[in-house]
Amino acid sequence: MHYLSIVVYRYPSTNEHPDSFNRKLAQFIRKDGRIFVSTTTLNGKFMLRAAILSFRTHQQDIDLLLKLLKEYIENNN
Repeated sequence: MHYLSIVVYRYPSTNEHPDSFNRKLAQFIRKDGRIFVSTTTLNGKFMLRAAILSFRTHQQDIDLLLKLLKEYIENNN
């Protein structure tokens, strides 16, 4: 059996509309340029999407994504 490692997530910001906040969060990660995340709409909500499919993806790549998410949230929420 094969599994896909796709995660859909969003930050439930209370200071700003969550869709707007998460759009800016995705732009921040893309602008950094070291990690690529895609976006989607699920049940009418804007979501970030990480598809970890490449054999070249390593733990440090996931750690960097989490670091960037944390950095943006701490500085903008």
